Amino acid sequence: MGLLLITQNKNIKYRYRVTSDLFIFADTANLFLCRSAFPRVLNTMLSEALPILESPLKKPKLDTDEISPSSPLSDLSSDESDGLEHIDDKDLIEEYLKYERQLEESECFDIDFVPREFRRIIGSHVFPCDLDDPEEMDLIKGCTYFAIAEYNRLMKSKSQLQLVKIEKANMSGRYNYACFITFEAVDTVSKQSATYQTRMLCSHDKERKQIFFIRRKDTRKEFLFPVDLEDKEMYERIKKCTDYAIFEYSEMQEGKPQQLQLMRIVKAVQDTAEHHTYRLAFEAMDTISRQTNTYFAEVTYTTQMNGLMGVLDVWPKGLKNHEYDTFVEDEWSCLEDGVLGRM
Repeated sequence: MGLLLITQNKNIKYRYRVTSDLFIFADTANLFLCRSAFPRVLNTMLSEALPILESPLKKPKLDTDEISPSSPLSDLSSDESDGLEHIDDKDLIEEYLKYERQLEESECFDIDFVPREFRRIIGSHVFPCDLDDPEEMDLIKGCTYFAIAEYNRLMKSKSQLQLVKIEKANMSGRYNYACFITFEAVDTVSKQSATYQTRMLCSHDKERKQIFFIRRKDTRKEFLFPVDLEDKEMYERIKKCTDYAIFEYSEMQEGKPQQLQLMRIVKAVQDTAEHHTYRLAFEAMDTISRQTNTYFAEVTYTTQMNGLMGVLDVWPKGLKNHEYDTFVEDEWSCLEDGVLGRM
């Protein structure tokens, strides 16, 4: 489902649909990238769009003496800066569309074309790493080993990865780097080799690393890891999340008074992000009907900010016409008995 543009701006000349939720708009002064955060977002205002590049249609000649050290153009030579004003608007958009399609199709992991002007001007754009460069390779290798170590720690004896080689890596950012790494590894438990991908955030000094996800390239399904409910501290955290999910579920039952009493936590899995998302399966009894059912919940938990929580969804097992029915069958199988991780 795409975006519906609502604007009174009469200068809009071009409207390009890239994917189901990505549009590019170009007026007489600016080029805009407009993307919905979620497929269900139906409309947006042009004022909320991100101006990504000043259009060459009204671009004045650059005076490199007036460029401040903090300007994104400060690392361009005079010849490179002057060349930007000669970019044809149509060619610029076509180049960006080609580049953006790569990002969309590979989720930033496979890129073989990057417009030079976009990469140099916009620090947030994703570009391929030079693995022959010692400094960049050192950064990527450190991130890869960190991701594998975290995977092995969370999987314990179920699966253990050993790095074979780093195949490619892409990066964005100037001071904190978003890294998209593709690597081959062998599972020393199953003795099988596969290609994996990880998305990470790494600080400029390489001291702080955060994993957003680890997945197999062929399935593109992010790994979820079992939570050890025998660990007292972890159990207390999961129970806190479960209690909050029960509270939110009761609040959502408009006109249908329902008070749930937790009977037991069946299973919990987590992702690898610092701001954890836990998927829970628990049994609870309706204190009015005295019936017991299994419920699923998805709860975010931030280790900082005193354990700030947020309930993304909660529903009883077997609920008909639930908007996530298909999602539950495919993605939540990790909560079924005997299945501890998504492979």
